[in-house]
Amino acid sequence: MSRPTSLSDTTLDGLTEIISEKPNDLAAEVAIARLYRAAAEGENASVDGATISENPSTRRLWESAETHALKVLSMEPRPNDARKQAIDIMYAKTFDFGEFTAATKYGVELVQTRRSAKDAYNLGLSLGRLQRFSDAEDAFLEAIRIDATYSDPYRSLSKLYSRINPELAAQVRETAMLIEARQALKQVILSPLGE
Repeated sequence: MSRPTSLSDTTLDGLTEIISEKPNDLAAEVAIARLYRAAAEGENASVDGATISENPSTRRLWESAETHALKVLSMEPRPNDARKQAIDIMYAKTFDFGEFTAATKYGVELVQTRRSAKDAYNLGLSLGRLQRFSDAEDAFLEAIRIDATYSDPYRSLSKLYSRINPELAAQVRETAMLIEARQALKQVILSPLGE
């Protein structure tokens, strides 16, 4: 089989054929894991009220994504793009399945290998689920340092502070609302008339 110029345009059958011919093809493994993840997330979004663990089809899709992501991780110890994508898939899977200790492990690796406010924020969420509130606070603050216009960490900090310092919680919540209002206003100003 001749390899397509872009794996993102290749079907699952085509990717499976690539792997059967070349079992250690990292790019194909990552592409398969991403396809399964997208299918799992799409299916889960369309199931009203069911959690992932209650939906066998979604669970199987996530488990298939996990199989391919773990294969990438076992083949690639360096922090390259293939490994980062596999770690991202494993973070999403373990968090969605409530496996917060594993999610935290993957989240720490993501934060250490790429500078992303979303990664730091997600790490804070998994740390919060483990009731490691001081570490969660540090992760949310890191997300804000990376991108001060990302409102989600402010909202999570507000929730975190609500029991210990309600005044600080209100200030942080107000900051989140101001950021969201600015982003909405910017969207309105930049959108073409008539849309």
